[in-house]
Amino acid sequence: MNSLFLLLAAMVVAVLGYRFFAKLVTLGVFRLSGEYSPGAASPAPVPGELPCPADRLLPYHGVALSGGLGLIGAVFASAWGWVPAFLWVLIGSSVAAGVFGIGSLWLARRAPGQTLSMFFEQHLGAGARGLLVMLSALLLIGLAALCASLIAALFAAYPAVVLPFLLHVLIAWVLGRALRKDATTPPWLAIGVATTLLLAGTAILTAFPSLSIALGGSINLDIGGQTQLSLDAVSGWVILLFLYGAFTLRTPLVQLARPRAILSAMLAVLLVAGLLLFLIILRPPLVAPEFHTAATRIAILPWLFVTVSFGALAGVHLLIARGLTSRQMVDDTSIRRVGYGGAAFDGLLAISAVLIAATAAGDEEAWSKSFGAWLQPADLNPLYALLTYIEGYAVHAAEAVGGADWIRLLAVLTICALLATGLETALRLFKQLLDESAPRLPPRLAGNGPRLWLAIGLPLAVALLAAGTKPHGGLWFVLGGANLVLAMAGFLIMALALRTPERPRPWLLAAPLLLFGLTLWVLVPMLLEGWRESDYLLLAGTGMLILVTGGLLRAAIARWRSPVSA
Repeated sequence: MNSLFLLLAAMVVAVLGYRFFAKLVTLGVFRLSGEYSPGAASPAPVPGELPCPADRLLPYHGVALSGGLGLIGAVFASAWGWVPAFLWVLIGSSVAAGVFGIGSLWLARRAPGQTLSMFFEQHLGAGARGLLVMLSALLLIGLAALCASLIAALFAAYPAVVLPFLLHVLIAWVLGRALRKDATTPPWLAIGVATTLLLAGTAILTAFPSLSIALGGSINLDIGGQTQLSLDAVSGWVILLFLYGAFTLRTPLVQLARPRAILSAMLAVLLVAGLLLFLIILRPPLVAPEFHTAATRIAILPWLFVTVSFGALAGVHLLIARGLTSRQMVDDTSIRRVGYGGAAFDGLLAISAVLIAATAAGDEEAWSKSFGAWLQPADLNPLYALLTYIEGYAVHAAEAVGGADWIRLLAVLTICALLATGLETALRLFKQLLDESAPRLPPRLAGNGPRLWLAIGLPLAVALLAAGTKPHGGLWFVLGGANLVLAMAGFLIMALALRTPERPRPWLLAAPLLLFGLTLWVLVPMLLEGWRESDYLLLAGTGMLILVTGGLLRAAIARWRSPVSA
């Protein structure tokens, strides 16, 4: 199979999916032009979250959904062969995530101003509310910690990327001010100039490797002759990144987070376009086998669905749509473009990772050395997946056009920028959860300042613990399982919200029931694997997810049996 054909096929599916399938879902299921349109219900203005047109909201939403994490799962899944990885990413992003993205924005726009707990209670009851709020908080803490620890590790591995990243933040800040104050400048002209300046600055900095910034040494806390706490370079970067996160939380979204996400989206588009160029020039063969199971202990099915949640179907999209994207939409006409387009953007990034993992090794023997024994849950290393993507991309660049150093640095910068958006998004959503819970918090934590530092401190503690231990795949699978459970909850809410007394539409339960079966199919093997390997993180996390799934099913049955409100 030609790798170029696969990338072109994925692009064609994304375009046709938006043109026909997304239109069918928008008009036929959610009836945005008819009886179900929330048209008059526009969210109340939120300071710092000024609405913007769909063409600028789409890149922000797409990058927030991706956060660079879709690359990791796609590279992991390639260890089973390129066919299952490619098909699940393609179908998951264009069908399942496409519907979920449209539906999530539709739900958020129907109930403007609702807190997350109010949103869950309205549709699934008070019992499910507590379970889902707790699950959302734990998922956001894990995501923030993972994104920060990965950026820190990349800073340590590629010190030359630190200054380009700081330049990226500075240009985004200037771009944010320009877009807000200068109404005469066409927005995309300003974005194009900012992207060009960033590319030129990165190229110049590449020519001066002496300008690299690196943290050296370590700080150890010894008690009784035993090291109790050790802070190395990665831990130092983690602390600095969370200080940056605290700064972004105190900064209006339109000033830094949104323009920086738009710049990140431009870099990601250039990354995929560059890969397309490399594939046209090189026509590299797919050295990965179609299916590969010999060296794996865990089966392709059902583990594929939890390995690749980011990049396919991720329940965190519901939180992003409700808490961030819907509050920046001008009207409901943007739902189709932003909701489906964001999912397609996320999927294309993951497809690029599948193709690099399948082609960059050179031959099947080299591929087997890299991927043949990956899929042992305790040994999965998200950083190694990103390094595989970066170095594979650089290999293709060197063979196709040369200039591998600059292109490698640009790839690292793009991934760091995407991960930074994931960090910002998770922290902002977690801060929203704390703000909404302020009346139920102890008085000492109820103020805005304590809530801010609580939103930073909890993920920071998890990130520092993760940075000081061997990378553990249990966390990745727990996050993937949480994504599946939240996606199931989202589809259940959509099915309940679409009912009317005249048209109960029992067929709407097909998607959530299918996802419920898939969720249990995934979680039970995860629980057994955690028990067999004494993996307490995997065991405890999966056990919690099973309890939440059972509670959601019970709540959904009770709600479906209750009378339908007009």
